[in-house]
Amino acid sequence: MTADPALLARVAHEPWRLLERCWQSPVDATQRYGFRGDLFYKIALREPTGAERRHELPRELEVLERARGIPSIPEVVDWQQRPGWSVLVTTRLRGRPLSQLDLGWGRLLWLTLRLTVLVARLAGRGISHDDLRPENVLLDSAGRLQLIDFDQATFGRPVVCLARSLLGLRLGGRPVSNTVLAPLREHLQARLAPPVLRRLRRLRRPLATAMPALPPAASPELRALAAAWRRAARAEASSPGRAIAYHELEVEGLVFPGERPWRERWQHLRAVTDYRGKRVLELGCNQGLLSVFLLKEAGAAAALAVDRDPLILEAAAETAVAFHVRPEFRRIDFDADARWEAALAAFRPDVVFALSLAHWLRDQARFFAFLGRFEELIYEGHDSARTERRRLAAAGFTAIELVCSSDRGRPVLLCRKGRAAVPELPAGLA
Repeated sequence: MTADPALLARVAHEPWRLLERCWQSPVDATQRYGFRGDLFYKIALREPTGAERRHELPRELEVLERARGIPSIPEVVDWQQRPGWSVLVTTRLRGRPLSQLDLGWGRLLWLTLRLTVLVARLAGRGISHDDLRPENVLLDSAGRLQLIDFDQATFGRPVVCLARSLLGLRLGGRPVSNTVLAPLREHLQARLAPPVLRRLRRLRRPLATAMPALPPAASPELRALAAAWRRAARAEASSPGRAIAYHELEVEGLVFPGERPWRERWQHLRAVTDYRGKRVLELGCNQGLLSVFLLKEAGAAAALAVDRDPLILEAAAETAVAFHVRPEFRRIDFDADARWEAALAAFRPDVVFALSLAHWLRDQARFFAFLGRFEELIYEGHDSARTERRRLAAAGFTAIELVCSSDRGRPVLLCRKGRAAVPELPAGLA
């Protein structure tokens, strides 16, 4: 198996046209990934772009060459490096990542044992993968375990590499958080975190609800935010029975009180997918912070945010004014409005958010049928990840990945469809 020399000469500059599927890394604008037939391509542009993360293809090449011959590992097919770009071509491993599979405890323990054997073989050659997330561990149609994405791998003595892969021990290198136990850890969080967190919330102390005192020379933006938070505190949609907004936000040293911190939630949601240039539909927007931050900080092209509470929508509009962005807000009651599907579909969204909403609706079947119209959905449910995956699969989504758990222990899932979908990041590249 070899790469087409003519293709390699052009693929760095025309990957979107020359490959069957191609993606840009959401964390590094210099990276492209794609496949053509049985070959997988990694492309690195070396010009500085302000990217947050840099993959080192020469190091990954060295790792894969040292691991050559170990089953279940991509094999190097070709390597090209030129001024300004480099391309690594490997065999394309096919399978579904563990993060997308509903596995029982027995099967998961057996796969963890098999993964331990695989990383032990790598350690024998002085390699520690260092990023053993469930997204990087594939299970093919024949039940074979496969390991991908070696861009974070390190070298060392076999005993050191084994300690890093099994226990996450630092031993002179950077700490390792994703060991062979990562799939079990995620499974445990998805199953046990929600009930545990629900019990802990019953013991929490009362929240501080006092609005901050604005300085005499407060900017118009701060005054708009203060007005938005006061309005949101009066809305029943935020926290029924309590005069407090849904999210807490710190701006210019002033803390606008809320039930839970917004910045922590935003860090998780921002990393789920690439929003640049996309049209985003937010179903159940509350105070509109998600749409506002997608436009202001994540490069979204347009945002439509809907909610049924007119008071909360007024607060959302004031928040948008304070941050100098212009999402569209619309009042829709999913349980009362007759033709809300057509009104929202006309927006033509690329990404749809449905966070902690379906649980509250009377006609959930209608709502999931609507979600199933779209190619990329970010969904937060009230039930276990396994239960929510079944509902989303029934709606037509074929790639469902647990990306995190919310502060309330609820699963947040990235859902996509097959070949017609918005380009899906290969497992582990997010």
